[in-house]
Amino acid sequence: MKQSITEAEIIRLRLRLQSRLDYFVAILLWFLFFFSFLSTWAVGFLDPMNAGLKVAFQVAPIFLFFPAFATFGMISDRILIGDLLKISAKDHSGHKKVKSEHFRLSPEDYLRISLIILFLFISLPWLAARLGLCLVPVDSTFVVPVFFFQPVHVGEHHGFIGIYMLLAILLISKTERLYLNSIFKEVSIFGLCFALIWGVGLVLDDFLQEQLNFDLPFWVWSTEPNLIGWVAIQLGMVTILTGLVYYFGWRKYYKVKEEK
Repeated sequence: MKQSITEAEIIRLRLRLQSRLDYFVAILLWFLFFFSFLSTWAVGFLDPMNAGLKVAFQVAPIFLFFPAFATFGMISDRILIGDLLKISAKDHSGHKKVKSEHFRLSPEDYLRISLIILFLFISLPWLAARLGLCLVPVDSTFVVPVFFFQPVHVGEHHGFIGIYMLLAILLISKTERLYLNSIFKEVSIFGLCFALIWGVGLVLDDFLQEQLNFDLPFWVWSTEPNLIGWVAIQLGMVTILTGLVYYFGWRKYYKVKEEK
């Protein structure tokens, strides 16, 4: 059954196509992916156990997911909007010229910028570790002391993986409002909420363990005999927190705000 599209909806769709925000976000995410992959590979000669080509390929699927997700969402959404505008062109004539909106920072953008600065500050030891900076030889390997942070080993850290996930989600959250409402959008946002909770767990686990010598019971990867049971418990807890963030953060706050 064919649905009619109002003039206001047509204007909103055309404004959506004029926006280049999703292009910039996708480009930034691909830059983060190549930086993360290549830096892990490059420092492999310093610590083959925690870096190198093998380790880079092991963590590449996590890094690759976010730019691929953003790119697929951008392309599919633009194709769908283009089809809707072609259909509307048969029912409407003499469309008014739509002026593109000027980009301006919102209070949420300032919050995003503040969080990005905080995440980058927390990840300074991990960034130095994957770039081979501030090296200090210890026995047969190297450690990386940065400012007042405790020294960390060279190479990949699951704390950086968590930081990467959080940065990617912050960037993608800026573009979600552009996309058409659909079940795919809702499932995607739920998945991003899940990644958000998991990323926070990775950051806290690595940071607290390395900087404060506090072992947070958050599974990363292990060979413990009771691994399956522990992972099931953690998945359940993360899923519950995901549901709370999705329902109250997205459905009850952000989505309602965007629809006003």
